[in-house]
This record gives sequence, C-alpha cells and structure tokens, in this order.
Amino acid sequence: MFASCPNCCTNIKLERPEIGQKVVCPDCFKNLVIVWLFPIELDFEQTKPVSDQIKYFSKN
Repeated sequence: MFASCPNCCTNIKLERPEIGQKVVCPDCFKNLVIVWLFPIELDFEQTKPVSDQIKYFSKN
C-alpha cells in the first residue's frame, strides 16, 4: 500500500498501515501520521500536545 506525502507528494510504501502510525517521508523528512485508512491519508504530526494548543488559542 502507498500513501502520498502531503508536503512533497512522494509515494511512501506502507506495509501494515494503522491509524495513528507515525511515518517519516524518505524525501523531505517530515514527520507524518496516518489519519485515515481507506484511502490512506497522511497528515503532519503534531509537535505540541493538543491541550497546549487549546490553552494558547483560548488566551487570544
């Protein structure tokens, strides 16, 4: 199975994809995570916990 990197569009081969699985693009080295399986969709991995982001945005 293959998925496309959302940053550089490189096709990334995935052996046993699972939602939440972390992947690194072999071309642009972005940290990605599998967010959907049918079809497989990758998104950028969050660098901060969501709770920290909520606290930041609720102050502004």
